[in-house]
Amino acid sequence: MENDKIFIMIRESILVFSPLKETDINLNSNLSGDLALDSPDRLELVLDLEQKLDISIPTEDYSWCKTVEDVVLLINQIQNQNTKEAIK
Repeated sequence: MENDKIFIMIRESILVFSPLKETDINLNSNLSGDLALDSPDRLELVLDLEQKLDISIPTEDYSWCKTVEDVVLLINQIQNQNTKEAIK
């Protein structure tokens, strides 16, 4: 999936449980600083993305994510890894 589509999906997920506006969220937005997502919010985001994308995001993988772009890159990496494993 393209990074811009992943970003849109992340933004939509955040907007479901956050009072933020669409324009408040960009790739450089810091999850805890700019978007004020606490640990339960971040977990809700991950669970929502796992369900929407039919992937598994291990805690140790998403715990290093600081920005929306980090989440985009992580999801892209997981999807690429899953694609390679499916080809084998």
